[in-house]
Amino acid sequence: RIPVKIMAPYAVDDAVQLLRLGHLMEDKFSDLGESTNKVFKELEMPVLFVIEEMENEGFLLDQKYLSEIAKVMLEEKSLIVDQISQKIGGLPANIGSTQWLSTTFIEQLSWWGVRPSWERGKNGYYSTAAPKLKEWASGRVPGTTEAGKEVAQLLLRHRAISKLLSTYTTTLVEASDDKGRLHASFNQAGTA
Repeated sequence: RIPVKIMAPYAVDDAVQLLRLGHLMEDKFSDLGESTNKVFKELEMPVLFVIEEMENEGFLLDQKYLSEIAKVMLEEKSLIVDQISQKIGGLPANIGSTQWLSTTFIEQLSWWGVRPSWERGKNGYYSTAAPKLKEWASGRVPGTTEAGKEVAQLLLRHRAISKLLSTYTTTLVEASDDKGRLHASFNQAGTA
């Protein structure tokens, strides 16, 4: 979509600079020895063309299936919020707020115990990060009630679903092209 008169000088400059870089790299590779050169020329360079083709071709996504899964996950998230709300007497559950979680389940209801080593954050609230939720969900923290254990388990499930939704369902569908293909970028030098 970029006009040729703008794109052409860039493309030519790109090719020229790559050629210059290639010559510099070739000199440096000769200093690394025959075995390194062999790996580079016989393995890395051929794989580079495969990777390029994979990036250009993309991966076909089953967008319908991913959308159906997303719908099921959204329903489960909503159900979890309703379950937590019912457990606290029908009050609205603001489970996205770590401050609300700390205030409600530690201070007001006393459903979650607190270990002596746990300190309040700068904002004055206890952390409700995953490691702490896992401890409450397991019932290992003294003072955690059965209801507190269940709520912590529900919150962990809610967060897991949220992560799946944002990483693998809706995001993938949104990132795919008009043909339903997802075009990834691979870092050949960074992949073990």
